[in-house]
Amino acid sequence: MIPDAGGDRHFPMKEVEFVLLLASLMALQALAIDVMLPALAIMADELGVANSNDRQLVIGVFLVSSGGFALFSGPLADRYGRRPVVLACLAGYLVTSLFAAFATSFSAMLAARVAQGVFSSGLMTLPAAILRDRFAGDRMARTQ
Repeated sequence: MIPDAGGDRHFPMKEVEFVLLLASLMALQALAIDVMLPALAIMADELGVANSNDRQLVIGVFLVSSGGFALFSGPLADRYGRRPVVLACLAGYLVTSLFAAFATSFSAMLAARVAQGVFSSGLMTLPAAILRDRFAGDRMARTQ
C-alpha cells in the first residue's frame, strides 16, 4: 500500500507497479512518434502522397496537437478527476490509433493523428501530476 502525500488514504497498488504503469502511459507518446518514422515512405506511397515532404506531416500534426492540448488536460483532470481523464485519454488514444492504422487516405491519416495527439497529451502530462498527488518530498523526487 502506498500512502498518498497527505498520508491518510491508501493506494492499493505496489510502488513498482504504480511507477511502471505511469512510465508506460508516458511512453505511449514516444511510441506514437517512433513507430511511424520507419514507415513514412511506405505510408506515403500507399496513401498516394504526391510530395514526399508532405509525409512529414504525419509527425508534425501529432506533435502540434499534442503540445497544444497539453494545456487542457491538467484543468480537465482537476475538474473531473485524474482517473476518468486518464482513462478517457487512453481509450481515445487506442481508438485513434486504430483509425490511423486503417486510414485509406492521407487526409484521414492526418485527422486520426491530430486526434491521437489530442488524447496523448493527457497521457504525457497527467502521470506526472498523479505522481505528485501520491508522493511528496524526497520520495517524489526519487520516484520521478
